[in-house]
Amino acid sequence: MHVGDDVVDLADPETRAGAQHPRFDERVFSRPERAWICAQLKPHAARWTLWAAKESAFKLARKLDPGAIFSPVQLCVHGPQTQTPWVSVAGRRAAVHVERIGSCVHALVSLPELDAVSPLTLATFEPGTSDNPSHAVRRFALGALGAHLGCDAGVLRIVRKGRIPQLYVGASGPVADLSLAHHGRFVSFACALSGPYGTRLIRSVGVSSEHGSLERLRDRDATHDRGAASLSACAALACP
Repeated sequence: MHVGDDVVDLADPETRAGAQHPRFDERVFSRPERAWICAQLKPHAARWTLWAAKESAFKLARKLDPGAIFSPVQLCVHGPQTQTPWVSVAGRRAAVHVERIGSCVHALVSLPELDAVSPLTLATFEPGTSDNPSHAVRRFALGALGAHLGCDAGVLRIVRKGRIPQLYVGASGPVADLSLAHHGRFVSFACALSGPYGTRLIRSVGVSSEHGSLERLRDRDATHDRGAASLSACAALACP
């Protein structure tokens, strides 16, 4: 199984309404996607929900073809108004799953298609002494995966090969297909385990405790969407 994931913080200055180049939508989205965005009650959230799906699809595409070039307008998301949106990756139909928790949008694209995906877990983590986002997401993923696998995070390693992350346990070879993402206050990962650890998908979003507890973040953002909702349903939630 191969996965790609992405996370978007709708409260970040980079994604605020009006912050984009006037031709951003034309350069990034296909004509049907632009029509869908304009038809939504919350076009700002719809725009970044599609963007997260496209970023996830590109991460997946690079695992299948290291020479893949990011052309977001070509990674068209089909059926955003349905319960089964999808995107074509390397000529294959890849499922798109999105969830919205307040101002956090998380997207997952997978091959082969999954009938169901594991619940998206949410957690806070303590910031490091010199965390940049890339360090923070690795530390968060190693801690969460160590807990899932019942081993100390110190025996886990994330190794990049051609900018593609893989999970190693001790001296063994890679045991999982891994995707990492970060934006604004949030970090996330998706991990497709195989071999001695069984075949399962783990995905999680984290927020540093310096931004407050997860409970306070949920209360402040005051919206929560769960399950295999359509992209339309996620985009329609009230923006923070």
